[in-house]
Amino acid sequence: MMRLTFSLPVAIVLLACGTAVVNAQTTSPTGPAGGQPAAQPAADQSPRLGSPENLVAYLQRLGHTVQTQTRQDGGIALFVAIRQNDWTYTVEIPFNANRSDFSLICPLGSPASQLSPAQMLALLKANARIRGYFLFRESDQRLCLEDDDYSVRITEAGFRSCLDRFLQAVHDNHNIWDTTRWPLAGPALATGANGVNTGSAIR
Repeated sequence: MMRLTFSLPVAIVLLACGTAVVNAQTTSPTGPAGGQPAAQPAADQSPRLGSPENLVAYLQRLGHTVQTQTRQDGGIALFVAIRQNDWTYTVEIPFNANRSDFSLICPLGSPASQLSPAQMLALLKANARIRGYFLFRESDQRLCLEDDDYSVRITEAGFRSCLDRFLQAVHDNHNIWDTTRWPLAGPALATGANGVNTGSAIR
């Protein structure tokens, strides 16, 4: 009886020690070497755009010139002049009828009725690797870069990041969309004034 009385507390102590070891192993810190937890990126705390009017105000705070135009469907379009890295861009921002979604459009160069086959192939290849797409706008015969499906729920910081990426795509693909860099093979494959617009579009 005495042996049973002393062995029971010992068994309880051993069981408690074993549980503590298991808990220590399962709750050990995870992360990079040194035992420090992995750093988390800072959350975007900037306000949401919310409306075309708020976007106009935000663009003006960035120092850009903005003009507005009401569309026939009740939507609104912004025309933004942006000077960045010695380039002047005109970015069109049309909103849908309920003013909840918008696109980014940048007209490129000057009007031209046609493009050379080699340039069209290069533009199609570029469309596969960039966000957005190059298109030929028949209404004014302008080559444009367009990026769709933005919502006014995007934050100011998020919009600025998207805008910078959009303008960078225009800049980085200058050698593709600039018609003056392409020899026009064959008779009259392109007509009109081709080149980089130094006024309202981009240079």
